[in-house]
Amino acid sequence: MKIFRRLSLKIKIVFAPVLISLFVLSYLAYSYYVGMRNASDIRELKENRFIVVDLAATNVGLLEKITDMLNSGTAAGEVEMINATDNMANEIRENLKEIQTRCRDEGIRLETLSQTFDDYFNVAKGISLAMISGEADFSQLQSDISRMTENLEKTKAGFVAYRQSSKEGFIADMEATSSTANRAIKLGIISGIIAIVLAIALSQFVARSIKRSMDDVVISLREIAEGGGDLRGRIPQKTEDEIGLLVKWFNRCQPGKAKRRLVVPGSREAILETRRAVGAKGDPKIASERDVQSFGS
Repeated sequence: MKIFRRLSLKIKIVFAPVLISLFVLSYLAYSYYVGMRNASDIRELKENRFIVVDLAATNVGLLEKITDMLNSGTAAGEVEMINATDNMANEIRENLKEIQTRCRDEGIRLETLSQTFDDYFNVAKGISLAMISGEADFSQLQSDISRMTENLEKTKAGFVAYRQSSKEGFIADMEATSSTANRAIKLGIISGIIAIVLAIALSQFVARSIKRSMDDVVISLREIAEGGGDLRGRIPQKTEDEIGLLVKWFNRCQPGKAKRRLVVPGSREAILETRRAVGAKGDPKIASERDVQSFGS
């Protein structure tokens, strides 16, 4: 409060607008930061997470196609159909490598999925070709089929689980980005309300402070005027702004004449002063009357 009294009127008047401007600029800077970060997050989602989700879903579909083609080729005795699954198997492997380059923190999980798929595909293709060529070892066939089925279930479960987790991660990241944007909007609304309230409160405070100082000066000057023009009256200096300086220099003006009284022309005091002046020139009667009047005043 003492510091505020020392500020000039100019600073007091612009104090509220400047403070609100800083407040608004701070919010704009925060909004810009949030916007840039959201843009970066969305670009990351588009260039990586969305592609990962798409590749994971593609692998699930390719695995089902490989299984169907192996079964159909074995039943139809079509070696070309069996060999055609190599292209789809290679596509799955490439997809897993692509996912691994985009999600380096999941390398171990992806390597496990890739190994499980290779175990399934090599056994399944070998069984299919052996069945078509008639070279199948029936003593080992049941064991190979059991191992193939086990690896197929593991691969399918792993692919489906990864597709689901990547999809959920993508959705979670989108919701987080949206939540950040919504939070920035809410903060903007709240900040706007706070800025308006602060602007009104500070403006009222500054206006009342200036008005209070002016009122003090007006009241003091009125008391001096109503007191017969006694210049010995002093105005209390409560601030160090322009109004305070005005009071300060008013109190210091004409220090050698501070004990004199202001005589209004035509007033009773003016008449008495005139009589005193005449009495001073040698009229005993008027001088006597002057003394009486002075005593009565």
